Amino acid sequence: MTLAPQGTPLWQTTWYNFAPRLGVAYVIRSTPGWETVVRGGGGVFYDTGQQLGSWGFNGPGFTKQGSLASGSFPVLPAIPTIVNPPASTKGVYRFYPHLQLPYTLQWNASV
Repeated sequence: MTLAPQGTPLWQTTWYNFAPRLGVAYVIRSTPGWETVVRGGGGVFYDTGQQLGSWGFNGPGFTKQGSLASGSFPVLPAIPTIVNPPASTKGVYRFYPHLQLPYTLQWNASV
């Protein structure tokens, strides 16, 4: 396992996730006070994958921690930015290169 070059995406984006949706509505009765409409629909919805993708930014070089010493308020201590962070106890994340986003088949009906 080696480090990827800077700018390498975490996984290959899939551009073919087709998510069709269809809905219909029909007025059964339009008498004032007794209006009745039947509606139905369905479709495919893909997850955005943001939670899984954000794990790649939870390692060395992306996290920093600091604390305020007791004293008068407001105090704005300077927290130095670590350019070359030391070894971390955090894990290394790897993503399956052919990652597929989860999807949901959704339907609804109402009267």
